[in-house]
Amino acid sequence: MSIYWIVEIVPLPATAMFPIFLFPLTGIMSPKDVAKEYMNDTIFLFIGGLIVAAAVEKSALHERIALRVLTLSGSSPKMVMFAFMFVTALLSMFITMMVPIAQSVIAQLEVSYYEHHKASSAALLESSMPQKNFHKSTSAMCKGMIISICFAANIGGTGTVTGTPPNLVLVGILSTLYPNAKTGVHYLSFFVFAFPLMLLCLMACWGILTFWFLRHAPEGNDTVTNMMHDRYAKLPQMTYAEKSVGIVFIVMLIMWLTRAPEIVPGFGDLFPKGMFTDATSSMIISALLFILPAEKPKFRFPTIEELDGKPIPKLRVQGEEEDDQGIVMIAKKQKIIPSRLMDWKTMLNMFPWSVVWLLGGGFALAAGVKVSGLSVMLGNILGELETLPLWSLQVICLLSVMAVTNICSNTVTASIFIPVVSTLASKMEVHPLTLMLPTTIAW
Repeated sequence: MSIYWIVEIVPLPATAMFPIFLFPLTGIMSPKDVAKEYMNDTIFLFIGGLIVAAAVEKSALHERIALRVLTLSGSSPKMVMFAFMFVTALLSMFITMMVPIAQSVIAQLEVSYYEHHKASSAALLESSMPQKNFHKSTSAMCKGMIISICFAANIGGTGTVTGTPPNLVLVGILSTLYPNAKTGVHYLSFFVFAFPLMLLCLMACWGILTFWFLRHAPEGNDTVTNMMHDRYAKLPQMTYAEKSVGIVFIVMLIMWLTRAPEIVPGFGDLFPKGMFTDATSSMIISALLFILPAEKPKFRFPTIEELDGKPIPKLRVQGEEEDDQGIVMIAKKQKIIPSRLMDWKTMLNMFPWSVVWLLGGGFALAAGVKVSGLSVMLGNILGELETLPLWSLQVICLLSVMAVTNICSNTVTASIFIPVVSTLASKMEVHPLTLMLPTTIAW
């Protein structure tokens, strides 16, 4: 299955279905037990987060946030790149789609910098060599901007549990391999661990990209700054849907962070142990999105005829025609379908079901490794690595995963490596997270 995932003989989600029939046929697990891994608590945490993210994108709230941050960046290419990376990393902890905004800004950057350079440099008109160098520098700037967004999205995803599938793979495999253990890994604890590292990686990446792509970039000018402000000013007034989605989104974050903070009792302690998880919060908020209206309610209930789309009778007025029953009919009302913050059609179009299958396949594979005894065999094989220092094993895990993710999906890589390193940690009698966490964030 790992080989199929790596070489992609069949689509990745299709390969993720293999445990459903292979494990029962080989006597490893029953179909009932395998199926549970495809719709467990972690999967619903992921689904709930994606539904909220889809609602944010549907309302275009993410574009407003992104443009607002960009208006504060100034016109220097380095600061514009930093603003793009910061807002992309921030949003990618929950949603995506920064590239369309970046493309329009980059186009304006290239035009404005060219015009500014042309007006201020007589050498550009007299010699073709400076012009060639200028086009080369602006081309590098454009490449750097797009690449910075890609890197920032990857880095930002490591900041929260729901930011990227490998983080969810870690949480799911922990619950599969150590079902009765108190791992301490939840939304708040992972955020406290990963967010500072995410910021450090983001700053390091920004420094490298500015040196590589923006060493010879043109200086900024007010044209770009004005363009940012103009585009933000042209946005329509913040809609009721944007406000509602923003409030719901913040409520979900608060629920995630305060369910079990451990420093102080969380609201999750009000329920029996295990009866309220982060997935519960996700699904409560997701259900609300399908219920709450996208437009401000006017507190007027439609009539039965309006809801059914039936013609409405009224008293006869002189000169009006009657029907066969002597009732005057007015124009047939259009059936009222109230819009919601989220609808099923939008979810079908935007929801990445393939990732859900990949996560489920990874959890099923981890369960099969444990039940079949393969984890014990792997532990014996990897026993020779016990003599190495722990820090060197962490470096090996980091470098191995970084190498594999260049040719393989990060979700697949996490699903393969995390169960293996957990076995190695057990063999060395160290806490599994000392190897599982580096493996998770290395992608």
